[in-house]
Amino acid sequence: EEEEEEEEEEEEISKIPSPKGHSRGHSKMSRRDPESLERENDRNLETMGDRVSMLKNITMDIHKEADSHHRILDGMRDDMSGFQGVLNQTVQQFSKVLETKNGRYFCYLFAFFIGMWLLSKIIFA
Repeated sequence: EEEEEEEEEEEEISKIPSPKGHSRGHSKMSRRDPESLERENDRNLETMGDRVSMLKNITMDIHKEADSHHRILDGMRDDMSGFQGVLNQTVQQFSKVLETKNGRYFCYLFAFFIGMWLLSKIIFA
């Protein structure tokens, strides 16, 4: 048990970075052969490469999604500009109708029928 505790303490000490890059001397890492360290580094590099590739794919997907949203917003802006033109034209024509006496009577009659329709919905609902 004492040996296991000493080994655990050595492992804990080896995990703490030493000041100014000095090695601790008796850690398990220094006892390993260079080939196994090289293999471990290769595995770590491969894992890191896989993660970088995954992040690149995620970034490309985000970019595609942002472009798609940008195109949708551009289309909506164009549609709204067209709608604004039609609305302005309708308001101008409606203003011309209201300027005439017959046009005002027509608007009053239309408002009366809309009011009656709403009232019938409320009463018979």
